[in-house]
Amino acid sequence: MDSNKIKKGLGRGLSSLIGETKVDIQKNKIAISDIVPNKYQPRKIFDEDNLNDLTQSIKERYRRWIKF
Repeated sequence: MDSNKIKKGLGRGLSSLIGETKVDIQKNKIAISDIVPNKYQPRKIFDEDNLNDLTQSIKERYRRWIKF
């Protein structure tokens, strides 16, 4: 073996030690009309401007997952 060559780990990858695993991604879809408020929700009054900012932020960040 060449002593000048730097050895990088085991050379077979992590999967050779722990095996391959398949991850199934599940998506749960429900209708908006099925969502009901939690009766134990402590917040009863919401600032309209803050709520609009939150709505806009969600639309910008999660556009590809949520259909508006």
